Amino acid sequence: MISLGVSLPIFGGRAGSTIPQPAVLAKRIEDLGFDSVWCGDHLDNGAPLLDSTLSLTAAATATTKIDLCYGVLLIAMRQPALVARQLATLQYLSGNRVVLGVGVGGQWPAEWRAAGADLKGRGERTDRILRMLPDLLSGKETRVVTEPGEPTVTIAPAVPMPPVWVGGRSERAIKRTLEFGHGWIGSMLLPGQLRDLKDRFAELATDRDTPEVGTILFATGDPNGRDAAVDYFTRTYGLDRKLGAKLVLAGPADVLAERIAEYRDAGVTRVVLGSIGPDVLGNYEAFAGAGALLRG
Repeated sequence: MISLGVSLPIFGGRAGSTIPQPAVLAKRIEDLGFDSVWCGDHLDNGAPLLDSTLSLTAAATATTKIDLCYGVLLIAMRQPALVARQLATLQYLSGNRVVLGVGVGGQWPAEWRAAGADLKGRGERTDRILRMLPDLLSGKETRVVTEPGEPTVTIAPAVPMPPVWVGGRSERAIKRTLEFGHGWIGSMLLPGQLRDLKDRFAELATDRDTPEVGTILFATGDPNGRDAAVDYFTRTYGLDRKLGAKLVLAGPADVLAERIAEYRDAGVTRVVLGSIGPDVLGNYEAFAGAGALLRG
């Protein structure tokens, strides 16, 4: 069974547009039957944006069942004891519904400088924080080995360590997934590419279960909105239009379901749908219809 989630639009888009309230959207997403909501994470990517943890906290207050997922959190940009406190609080408030997507970012170096974080070595710092997090969240006194003097801290109350989903296509991201990840999450890959990745994980996972593979897909439920969606997608991410046309999902629920099924059949177990276009709620309803068809 495939798990179907939706990205919360916490980033601003068109000039003069407002960012929807995460709590309101999350409640609607849960009511429509989705399994999860996902938030990206940046300090400053050149657009108006909301904080990922606070947005997921708002979503937690309005929902009771859906997973609350980072897609993905730049933990190396943060002080590990503070991020552990935030994750523990979100786990506690949500009833342990957090999914910790983790990535290393790097597209906007200025945001790292503004955070007082070193862009160089962020991969190693990410791994060191991931090694500390289980102890930090379990309530154990933990040495914070990434900080000067390696001080100790105890984060209580204890909460379960959330499942980790690793983002990134580098070899280090593959190894990070095998060391820490319940799964791998990415975007802008076609079903065949994701099948190859799943097969590679199966070959490499000699002493553990094969990590799951997830993908973020960009879609519109407007059957007449395909050209506009492809134009926006390729312009935003700097892609060739021919590739963009293959990656973007567009159409009514049955068409969307057929496209999502291609990823399911390639071994993808989590699909996260990102809405393209102004009619966010209309897209959610089309996505929900596709989900209903997929579940039979």
